[in-house]
Amino acid sequence: MMSGRRLAGRVFDETKVSQDEGRNLSDLRVPLRAASEGRGDAYVEVRGLSHVFYARDDTPTPTLLNFDLQIGRGEFIAVVGPSGCGKTTLLNVTAGLLVPSAGTVLIDGKPVSGIQPTVGYMPARDALLPWRTAARNVEYALEIKRIGDRQAVAQEMLRRVGLAGYEHRYIGELSQGMRQRVAIARTFATAPHILLMDEPFSALDAQTRAQMHELFMEMWETDRKSVILVTHDVSEAITLADRVIVLSPRPGTIRLDLEIALERPRKTRNLYHQEQFRQYLAQLWDALGYDSPDVEDLASHN
Repeated sequence: MMSGRRLAGRVFDETKVSQDEGRNLSDLRVPLRAASEGRGDAYVEVRGLSHVFYARDDTPTPTLLNFDLQIGRGEFIAVVGPSGCGKTTLLNVTAGLLVPSAGTVLIDGKPVSGIQPTVGYMPARDALLPWRTAARNVEYALEIKRIGDRQAVAQEMLRRVGLAGYEHRYIGELSQGMRQRVAIARTFATAPHILLMDEPFSALDAQTRAQMHELFMEMWETDRKSVILVTHDVSEAITLADRVIVLSPRPGTIRLDLEIALERPRKTRNLYHQEQFRQYLAQLWDALGYDSPDVEDLASHN
């Protein structure tokens, strides 16, 4: 039996969770593909990660179960799967925001314990402060980490995301796409080694989202940080990632670990017409248990 510690102090009991779910844990242990096993260059390593949330009446809701994953230094991973399968839980444990019921996450060989200063977290909403200007929002991340020369760094990052001249605009004066650019600038400003992204482009319209994809990839190509992107958009996952991980319904286990061999740099407008893109799309939708959408429909919206 595997045991672990929860924030509330409960002991994680696999047998109890298994009975509540009506299935054996051994049936849920899905091995990674060979290319993901034993990666010698793993920078982020997830070992036997399990997490259970408890309702007020102590009813358990397992989100991840015996989850193993290895991510190389500078590798871009996208995670897709149905709602409630543990995608955001994986990010929160990696960031040190959540203590798992069992298992551990290691960054550069060291177990995660508490908030990680080398990790940048970009949520679905931009979470910008409306009483601060664009530049002061970027500076805020630097203030928290006590990084000097904040004004110069903020100016440079806003220039890189195409917002030179908008440094002194307040958030309410910016479009949604411009706000997302500020959020990207803020995330990159602290020079994190790892980027955790929880559906950061989901609130954008199709055209703006495609623009943000290309902007983000251009910035990422400069220093190749390790990235874990959570998304429900399968085409977005293929567009951005080196590998796409498909999770099962909760408790989340890996159904597919698919390497994306599309050449970089990538241009969104060109990808949808490639046969290889279509093949990846079909494989991922099949792993999710759905028919693949018409790629021509995707292309017409980008």
